[in-house]
Amino acid sequence: MVVNKTGLIKKRKENEKLINILEASAKRLNIPLDKYDLSVEPRSDHNSFRSFAKKAGKKMQVCCFLSNKDTKFIHTSRDTPNKCSSKNLNGCVDICYNAIKSIDLRA
Repeated sequence: MVVNKTGLIKKRKENEKLINILEASAKRLNIPLDKYDLSVEPRSDHNSFRSFAKKAGKKMQVCCFLSNKDTKFIHTSRDTPNKCSSKNLNGCVDICYNAIKSIDLRA
């Protein structure tokens, strides 16, 4: 899944252009990718990248991939490699790699 919208009352879209590129990449690869709306953003590294870009005065789109099975463990003492699905991780890498190639072709 990729986080699509966040917010408690009025949900705001997160990086619509990048999500569309990731979604197209997943479709080309025949890898399921669902958009997911959350009230609160999950614990993840994507926030540190977004914060860095903001401090540097750069506009950067950042996305968060997640799996319902893993989110309660992310960045906790129970976050261990055996909780990660190699199939999900490989799919995520393939989607990102192909999305980056697609972005490069557009530039």
